[in-house]
Amino acid sequence: MASAFNTSPIGFRIGAGLVGLLLATALVSLFWTPYDPAMIVIAEKLKPISFAHWLGTDHFGRDTLSMVMRGGVISIVVACAAVALGAGIGVPLGLIAAARDGWLRRLVLNGSDFLFAFPALLTAILLQATLGPGMMNAILAIGIFNIPVFARVTHGAALPIWTKDFIMASRIAGRRDLVISLRHVLPNIGSLLIVQLTVQMSLALIAEAALSYIGLGVQPPLPSWGRMLSESQTFIAVAPRLALVPGLAILLFVLGLNLLGSAMSGRNDLTGERRGFDALFRR
Repeated sequence: MASAFNTSPIGFRIGAGLVGLLLATALVSLFWTPYDPAMIVIAEKLKPISFAHWLGTDHFGRDTLSMVMRGGVISIVVACAAVALGAGIGVPLGLIAAARDGWLRRLVLNGSDFLFAFPALLTAILLQATLGPGMMNAILAIGIFNIPVFARVTHGAALPIWTKDFIMASRIAGRRDLVISLRHVLPNIGSLLIVQLTVQMSLALIAEAALSYIGLGVQPPLPSWGRMLSESQTFIAVAPRLALVPGLAILLFVLGLNLLGSAMSGRNDLTGERRGFDALFRR
C-alpha cells in the first residue's frame, strides 16, 4: 500500500525541532528548574518578567517558567499514556476485526460505535463520580476514547490488505490469521498507524488540557499546562502572559506533532505487495 503523501524534509525538521525542544525542556525539569514549581511566595505574586523570573510569577508567587517546564512533563505523560492505552487495545481489535468476518467483526465495530458515544469529557465525569478526579482518571478517560479510533482506523486500513495476492499465498502456505496479521498486514499499515499516533497524541494533549481546565484532570499541587490555563483565567486582564505561555506551549507541541505526522506519512518506499511478498519468503 503505497503512501499517498509526500515526504516534507522541512516539515519533518521543524516538527522534530519543536517536539524535541519541548521534550528536552520537560526532561530537564525532572532534574532542575529555576525554582521549586510548588513553592508559594505570596510576597512575589504577579511579578512581571525580570532577570529573577524570566516569565514572571503567578498569583501565588510561583515561578511561571518552572511551572511550564514541570507542567510539560505531566501533560506529555498523560497524553502518551492515554494514546498507548488506546493503541494497545484498539490496534489488536482492529486487526482481529479485519481478519475475522462474522459476529466477531460486528462485535468489535459495534463496540467501537458504542464507545464513540461517550466522549472523553463525559467519561471523565463518570470516572470522577466513581473514583474522584486525578491524573489516572484523565488517562483512562482519554485512553478509552482512543480505543475505537485505533480500532476503526486499523480495521479500515487492514481490510483491503486481506484481498492481496500475497495474503492468499500466505494462506496457501498454511499460515494462521494471527501470523499473517503480524507479519504481513501490520507492516503494510504501519505508516498509517504512525501518522494516527501523532494525530491522537496532539488530540490527547488538548483533551488533557481541557480536562485539567475544568478541574477533572491533574490536581494540585501537580502542575500541567491545562491547570495553568485554568488558574490564569481570573488574571487574564492583569497578567495575560499567565495564559499565553502554557497556551503557546500546547500550540507548539501540537503543531510539531502534526508536522511530524505529515512528514512521516511519506516515508514509504515500497508498495504493500512488495513488502508482503518479501515478508512471505523471508526466512
